Amino acid sequence: MEFDKHDLEIDGDRVWLLDADGQRLCDLNDMRLLDFEWRISVEGGLLNFDLEASEWRQRLLDAGLQLD
Repeated sequence: MEFDKHDLEIDGDRVWLLDADGQRLCDLNDMRLLDFEWRISVEGGLLNFDLEASEWRQRLLDAGLQLD
């Protein structure tokens, strides 16, 4: 599986997932973050993204987000 390149932006109490072009995709506080050991699934509404767990787990936790 190939993962898209994403980034984080913290804006006040919001934690935004950014696409490869730096556009805001979603506020991660409104999403469900599922930790499947080797990938983290970001799910909510019509959006669903997979992030590489080894790269993203600590970044998400440091941003104050909870993983299920």
